[in-house]
Amino acid sequence: MEAGPLQPASSDSALAALAASWRAKSDSGEQSRAPVVAVLDGVTDPQNLGSIARAVAFLQADGLVISSKNCAPLSPAASKASAGALEVLGASGRLLLADRTHRMLAAARSDGWRVLGADAAMDSDPEASGASDVEVLRASGVTSAEPIAQSVSAAARSPLHASAAADPLTPTLLVLGSEGEGLRFVVREQCDEFVAICPSSAGWSAGPVDSLNVSAAAAVLLYDLCRARR
Repeated sequence: MEAGPLQPASSDSALAALAASWRAKSDSGEQSRAPVVAVLDGVTDPQNLGSIARAVAFLQADGLVISSKNCAPLSPAASKASAGALEVLGASGRLLLADRTHRMLAAARSDGWRVLGADAAMDSDPEASGASDVEVLRASGVTSAEPIAQSVSAAARSPLHASAAADPLTPTLLVLGSEGEGLRFVVREQCDEFVAICPSSAGWSAGPVDSLNVSAAAAVLLYDLCRARR
């Protein structure tokens, strides 16, 4: 990745330090919100990358991890789309780079991070799960007409309550993949839960457009995750 004047930090060391700092504050009795970090794997459009960076900065999330192997470069186009957010994140040490996303996620989980994967192909029942309008994220440009339910455990594939996905007491990584293919298998294997946007759970009727692009979807869930920690 050609970063130009932007110099992202290593995601492994930064995430470990962020989790350790949060745990130390919590153990000392100091009230500190659990960190939220967005992770991009396969986001190749520079406008999408820049827009997600803008959402991360605007919502005061704790970082943005970009895969060095399969994401758009930190180009003038991405910087323009971010409206200066990439520079803000870089200057504050919140712009991070991952050489191998799946290995980074595995290391982060060992450090206590919960990994949420954006995924529309979930087999849960929205009627039975009682999903609300803010716990779900559809990050890929999917075309399924079926309503997508809330978070689903990657291990048991059983519906979880909305608050589980937005747990304000757990450091959280939100992983977003390619709009065309979604999350890669090796990345999916490292996800603790999957989330998707489900307007029907808020009582909205289905419209002619059934999905958001990855940057719009990222903003929706980042807002929910960050709001839960305020």
